[in-house]
Amino acid sequence: MKIELSSKTISPSGAASNDLKRDLFSYCDEYYPNKSSFPHYLTSSEILSQWQQVSKNSLIQDKSKIVLIGIGGSSLGPQAVIKALSSFSTSKKEIIYLNNSDPNLFAEILSEITKESLSEYLFFFVSKSGGTVETISALSLLSTHLKSLGHKIDNSNTIACTTKGSGYLFEYAQEKDITSFFIPQEVGGRFSVFSPLGMVPFKFFDIDFPALIDGARSVLNSQEKLEKIFTLSTTLEDYRKRGITNTVLFPYSNPLEYLGKWFIQLWAESLGKDGIGFTTLNAVGATDQHSQLQLFTNGPKDKFFIFVSEEKPRYDFSFEDSEIHQPISYLKGRTIKELFQAQRVGVTKDLESKNIPFATIKVDQITEVTLGELLTTFMILTTFTGREMGINPFNQPGVERSKLYAKQEFSE
Repeated sequence: MKIELSSKTISPSGAASNDLKRDLFSYCDEYYPNKSSFPHYLTSSEILSQWQQVSKNSLIQDKSKIVLIGIGGSSLGPQAVIKALSSFSTSKKEIIYLNNSDPNLFAEILSEITKESLSEYLFFFVSKSGGTVETISALSLLSTHLKSLGHKIDNSNTIACTTKGSGYLFEYAQEKDITSFFIPQEVGGRFSVFSPLGMVPFKFFDIDFPALIDGARSVLNSQEKLEKIFTLSTTLEDYRKRGITNTVLFPYSNPLEYLGKWFIQLWAESLGKDGIGFTTLNAVGATDQHSQLQLFTNGPKDKFFIFVSEEKPRYDFSFEDSEIHQPISYLKGRTIKELFQAQRVGVTKDLESKNIPFATIKVDQITEVTLGELLTTFMILTTFTGREMGINPFNQPGVERSKLYAKQEFSE
């Protein structure tokens, strides 16, 4: 994995220390003094021990459909990884995301769960706090639906994932003898993709979790990679102070579409504090060249772009033996990969000509290892940027207030 800044990007103001791994751990320890925040967890023996426990679970092996009931960090991380690898998978299994309280979504999902199909389903309830209203309301409605079919939520069809020792979901699972896996207390939801909330669906699809962790650790253990991430963080903060307050994640990769959706939560929820922050946008190349690019290149110059490029995709198709139509005669003897990469380069050259700042993250190929690298890179980038901004990147007070206001609607 390589991180490259555009040639016209301003030089960052901050200087990296000679031990950025130590700095990362120390900064996280300021907020999590028990030394079990996400970088500690990623480098601990606990993570692979939990994976072994998850791997032994027979429910995960036996079911053909999994309903992941969770929202935000409880859903977006697994969705990003599974989407990224699904194009290369031969699995016939299916995952359904119950990640909203929209009654239309409930109607769509519940209509598929019948007396005849129920045995195919694994219900995976995820809530770090144990009381997330979207998750617990889904638990209630699914319980009612299964009861109408003559069944119930129990240890034959359900797994819970929450914090050990507290919260309603933990207590419910204990009372019903439902298998539970636990998210470490000091690993925040949007930083928890490598915890059991990700492990369960990853095992369901036979994703190589140890390879994900190898990729994650390769970033944490590389001073060179950490220096690149640190430089990008200080650059982003320097531009923010100059009014560049929009961050656009722009993967040129269909499989990485949901990486952008995961990044939106990570970046916005972590860094939007105290009246400052970044507005986060997601685009996918080359599709969004035909929807957002006009704004990006000719609209307000208030955006910093982060491109992600897969340099050696698994698949490629040549125009050598294809019927070449006149408008694309220049592609004779070339490949679709070359066209795709040229489209990204064309956009970056246009941005550079207009002095619009950007960085490019390049991976050879989308694999478990490179996904581990990407996810960890963005979590570290978020943490370093929060430090540069002088804010706590690990809380979300604005989210909590809206929950209280919503609850008040039922007491008036």
